[in-house]
Amino acid sequence: MQWENEGIVLSNKRLVENKAIMTLFTKDYGLKRGLCSRKTAVDLGNVVYCRWSARLEAQLGYFRLEAKEIISPFLFTDYKKLKLLNAVLSILLRVLPENEPQREIYKIFIQLLQAFKSNTLCYYRRYIEVELSILRHLGFQLDLSRCAVTGETKNLFYISPKTGRAVTKAVGEAYKDKLLLLPPSLYKIANGLSIEDEISQEEFSDCIRVTTFFLRTFLFFLLHLDLPYHRKSVLECV
Repeated sequence: MQWENEGIVLSNKRLVENKAIMTLFTKDYGLKRGLCSRKTAVDLGNVVYCRWSARLEAQLGYFRLEAKEIISPFLFTDYKKLKLLNAVLSILLRVLPENEPQREIYKIFIQLLQAFKSNTLCYYRRYIEVELSILRHLGFQLDLSRCAVTGETKNLFYISPKTGRAVTKAVGEAYKDKLLLLPPSLYKIANGLSIEDEISQEEFSDCIRVTTFFLRTFLFFLLHLDLPYHRKSVLECV
């Protein structure tokens, strides 16, 4: 059997002198591994056209690759972008189920890769969107649209660490030592609202602390995994 698709290179491991095992996050088939000639191997994070073939679906199979969009030149001179890319790759390699399409995560990841080509900090927002999408589609969606107690949509100030739902400052004040602060930028990103100015490094750091908590507690912990090293190091780049 065989199929053709597009995908993002997540991993490229040398197997023998002229062969490598490639791991791709494909648009329509999800996470997929296969053998590939090292002559056609592509750098991590680049987007490729791929043809996968094997006798049976359960076999490792073989990839034929053709570059579609080269992202790597925009990363090698910017350690922040490179750190963020490695963080996403390390998360996806650990949590994505094989052979299951995750089109929404794929779509937002592509938007992040496009943002890496920009000279602005717009990729901060895209990175947060990727992590929220991973949480949402793999089992834990943050609800930051209204207060979990009163239903109010204004003056949201805290997040419950148990439910991932927002609460107003008035409701949460008595329990503030047990709650997480809701960064204004995270509220806007989670609710699809526009942000007039680019997210600052400080705002990005505040958002990352929240997503780190929920990734570690409600995704990696349940999978009996530790947060990947590259994801732990994200705060160092802001």
